[in-house]
Amino acid sequence: MNPYTGRPFSDRYFDILRKRIELPVWEYRENFFNTFKDNKVFVLVGETGSGKTTQVNIFSLSFDRSRLFVEIITDTCHVSAILVYV
Repeated sequence: MNPYTGRPFSDRYFDILRKRIELPVWEYRENFFNTFKDNKVFVLVGETGSGKTTQVNIFSLSFDRSRLFVEIITDTCHVSAILVYV
């Protein structure tokens, strides 16, 4: 049951969830929660395509919606930086 809408999750939700679980970052989810809980600042490093940009902000929201989470992503291949506010 979706806690935000009170309705059952859709088939599309489960399709997306299966894809999220396949991303390399998923296996470090519990480690992320512990690090997020115990630290104000931390650096997360991972390979391209591991799910850092798309999944880590979702992890932070599902763990503690009261904390501001700012994700700074750097891509050394393109020498750019992007800020993602959650």
